[in-house]
Amino acid sequence: MKVAPASCCVSIIFLLAASSLHFCKAQLLQHSKRSLQFEFPGNLSHRNCGLERNSDARAWLAKIEIFDEAENTVTRCYGSVISNRFIITASDAGCVEEEAVASQVSVSFAKSGFRSVVKPSRLIVEPQNPLAILEFESDLLKDGVVPICVWNQPIGSPVHENGGIATIVGEEVSASRKVTAGKFKVVSNEECWEAINHGSFYFKSNDLCLMYQEGLSRVCLKGWGAPMQFKIGDRWFLRGVNSNFFNTEDKSAECSYFRIYKFTDVARYIKFITENTDIKLRELATDFYFPSNLNHADCGRVQNNNDRAWQVKVSVDYFVCYGSVISKYHVVTAAYCVNGKDPSDVIVTFAKNRFQIQESLRPSEIVVHPQYDSESLQANLAILKFDRNLLEGGVLPICLWNKPIEANGSLITDNQGIASVAGEDGNSGKKVVGKFKVSSTADCKAEVNPQARKNFKDPDLCLIYQEGVSSVCLRGWGAPMQFKIGDRWYLRGVNNDYLSTHKEVECSVFRVLGFTDVARHIKFFAENIKITPKPSIPQNYRSYPNCGVVHSDPGIQLAFRGTDAKLRDFPWSAALFKTSTTSPPEYTCTGSLISKKFILTAAHCVYEARALLPPQALIVALGKEQLNDGWTSDSGVQLHSLRKIIAHEEYNLDDHRNDIALLELNRDVEFSVIISPVCLWFKTRNLDIIQGWNGTIAGWGLVADYDTGNILQKLELPIFSIDECSSIHGKESYYARKLQQSPSFCAGYLFKNTNPCNGDSGSGLVLQEENVFFVRGIVSETIARNVYGAKFCDPEFPAVFTDVAGFREWILEKAGKPMKQIMAVCRTERVWLREILAEFLGTFFLVFIGNNSVAQKVLSEEKYGQFISINFSYGIGVMIGVLVAGAASGGHLNPAVTFALAAVGKFPFRKVLYYMLAQYLGAFVAAACTYMIYIDALENFDEGIRQIVGEKGTAGIFATYPQDYLSLGVGFVDQVLGTAVLLAMICAITDPRNQVVSRGMVSVLVGMVVVAIGLSLGYNCGYPNNPARDLAPRFFTAIAGWSFDVFSYEYWSWIPVLGPHVGALLGTVVYMFFVEMHWPTAVKSS
Repeated sequence: MKVAPASCCVSIIFLLAASSLHFCKAQLLQHSKRSLQFEFPGNLSHRNCGLERNSDARAWLAKIEIFDEAENTVTRCYGSVISNRFIITASDAGCVEEEAVASQVSVSFAKSGFRSVVKPSRLIVEPQNPLAILEFESDLLKDGVVPICVWNQPIGSPVHENGGIATIVGEEVSASRKVTAGKFKVVSNEECWEAINHGSFYFKSNDLCLMYQEGLSRVCLKGWGAPMQFKIGDRWFLRGVNSNFFNTEDKSAECSYFRIYKFTDVARYIKFITENTDIKLRELATDFYFPSNLNHADCGRVQNNNDRAWQVKVSVDYFVCYGSVISKYHVVTAAYCVNGKDPSDVIVTFAKNRFQIQESLRPSEIVVHPQYDSESLQANLAILKFDRNLLEGGVLPICLWNKPIEANGSLITDNQGIASVAGEDGNSGKKVVGKFKVSSTADCKAEVNPQARKNFKDPDLCLIYQEGVSSVCLRGWGAPMQFKIGDRWYLRGVNNDYLSTHKEVECSVFRVLGFTDVARHIKFFAENIKITPKPSIPQNYRSYPNCGVVHSDPGIQLAFRGTDAKLRDFPWSAALFKTSTTSPPEYTCTGSLISKKFILTAAHCVYEARALLPPQALIVALGKEQLNDGWTSDSGVQLHSLRKIIAHEEYNLDDHRNDIALLELNRDVEFSVIISPVCLWFKTRNLDIIQGWNGTIAGWGLVADYDTGNILQKLELPIFSIDECSSIHGKESYYARKLQQSPSFCAGYLFKNTNPCNGDSGSGLVLQEENVFFVRGIVSETIARNVYGAKFCDPEFPAVFTDVAGFREWILEKAGKPMKQIMAVCRTERVWLREILAEFLGTFFLVFIGNNSVAQKVLSEEKYGQFISINFSYGIGVMIGVLVAGAASGGHLNPAVTFALAAVGKFPFRKVLYYMLAQYLGAFVAAACTYMIYIDALENFDEGIRQIVGEKGTAGIFATYPQDYLSLGVGFVDQVLGTAVLLAMICAITDPRNQVVSRGMVSVLVGMVVVAIGLSLGYNCGYPNNPARDLAPRFFTAIAGWSFDVFSYEYWSWIPVLGPHVGALLGTVVYMFFVEMHWPTAVKSS
């Protein structure tokens, strides 16, 4: 069906606008947690492959007929559509044989009742290859034809998938020869050999065999080239192509003549398929790939609730630990169990083999985490490497954690914070799985004896036995802490301790379990296993793009009595110099670069003689490693003057409360390897989550013997709790006073003559999270001592730091003040530009609020949204949009409204183009924002496999799609009448000679009209009634992963564009004809 000219015009307008958004699209896809950079996400042969509707497992089935002129015979077989232009079938068994030519072949499709016929342009048949490929010039994916997915799972999977039950689509062995689907059992080749004479002659080791089974198979089928398919999730996958069928020796058996089926295993011919078609699949036989950021394609997927398929027992001498299989050749366990051990002394047995010693293996190598500490049990992880494949006998790997680990993150929401632990019953010794509540470090410390509290430090994880949840007391070093998310199990922790409580309660001996957090050590796994996990801290949690990244590992030692630091390890370090007209600049403090325009430092660094320094009194040097070797000796140094110095309004010169300041630079910083910003702390202010961590500072403060350091120094400092710092003997009152008066904390060493000193003031204390550095503190003050009659730091005591987390909002507010200048520059007096901006923003609000309501309904499976909530959301969205844009542009928000008003002379035609452009752009950006907000929910809902419609269809979040029963004609009428009602009511509400509506009520009444239309006309196709609300988001889905099939699906996409334009004009004319044109020229006053 051809698209009407009006639709073409609107499409052209939108495409012109969309070209300017190419960069935005690229940035949006770049920040997706699961990459959309591959043409077939999740290693699929086609984005929409295998997504059948109405339980139709034949949408890809093709009938192939080969006419032999010499014999005057027709050979009939079957094949499967695998992409827009290719069909796969059998090349032997008298189907598409080597000598066949394309002109002899005719193909028809099950979706058309095998009536429409097409001919291939080329036949691809290779000697000794049991598969053939048919290539076509025309697009096969029309009239409901859908490609089946080419197998992308590990090759051993058919026995596991669907319980080993495959579906075959072929023709019945009956007079009707009806094409239908039947279910058959996957069996071993040996079973097939036994069922027929000389079976080994017919079956090769790589062939697949299916057998008719009473009670399961309900039909006898035949059909060379017919597909052997499995439904996995929402998609159908092609695993085999029928190459023969055999009868059984038992002639009395049901369906004896077509009881055994031989299939060519498609999974073993991926290379042949990819070389001869447009499909891009990774080869499956040897490739170790990780779709959707998984460490193994089949990780964590178990049947029959077997949540121990990866569990192993690690025995060293008489000491027993546990571990988890995480790949084909690797096991993770606790370093405590195997540290310092020879691999030959380690015996590993498997839960799937009931830990039988005769099934044991010994690792070839043991890799202990380089940061493992046997006293504190920090980084208590080890990897056991094996030379033999572990994934046999039902053993499966567990998935490594691949979700974000931010505060209030995954552990709280997943499974309501209830974790499963696979270990050993502390009473009976039986191997069991128990459930435990994830608890805070503080709660765990409260449960155990005081001497054991040091065992719990963030970022470790802690579980507590909980009555009503836990049913067993567990123990087991190295035991996995696991969560089931969707249909997979994920490893989040490895047990590094189990402790008794001082309370008289149930399970008192093994009540508290400590775990090393696997999610914080993904780099360790990536370095020792061939995986490529993505970082757990996404860009959107950083205060500045790409902040906190260094180009080498950070240093780990000192400032006073410290070691030299490399600037590329601390590229945010800024040296602050006081200027003078009579002498060279003098170093005074350190700061931290947090953006292109701002330096973060301490307030006391910008005061002199109790007065705030003027901006010209300071110079900032970035990229400078050596202080006293002139200004040009360091390569890459940038010097910056200041535009403004911003000290905290409540900074107190006497007690240094609120000791924080920002320096605004005159010009932007040019980032490089040695100059880049650090991230602001992004988690809660709660100090408990960083207690026991080590932070690092870098500065040019005093070193040994109180000499100024010429080279940048680094110092790693342990962070104290408030109680620990306030309890330092002889200094209780000092620290108690300092730590209570404003957001602050202390860090450093006690009686080790190593701490921040004079000149380190303003340095940022940075913490590392997944290779990203965040500034949490600013060096503020130290205890002083008199040295040679002058005040210097006392390096025996910890320093006091301003807590950046307590001033994050202040920093963002002050650093955002340049926005006022930007607003002054950007303000326009041009009416046309003001109208464009207003239409853009108003349409954005309409689509943003409406789409988000649909997203909540779909992605929560109606737990957080219903049909009525969507109607009210769109009504409120329209109300807000009109309220925002009404005074500036009239609040059209709809190309159909703009077109209709212009057509009847109520709006200038010269404005139509840019009004429509603004509306389409606003709707497009709104769709992009909805996508960004709900990307995690989308990934959780469909596992990264974008579907247009169906059970897991999500394209309807952004654009409208018709119900299955709806014809195009009725759909068009629906749109025409719905939009006509909308425009007639808008004309009535805004008609000054009708019932007078106050200006403030216009938006409310228009919103109510939209709600009414939705409640009465929303069932058929979701009442788009607005081309911008449908076409722009549809275009977004096309480029964001759903493919351009969103435009061809059911040939629907033109209706929400043309229908509203026709309806809007109709509604406007109807109101004018029936009401408006009949008003008297003058209205009598009453």
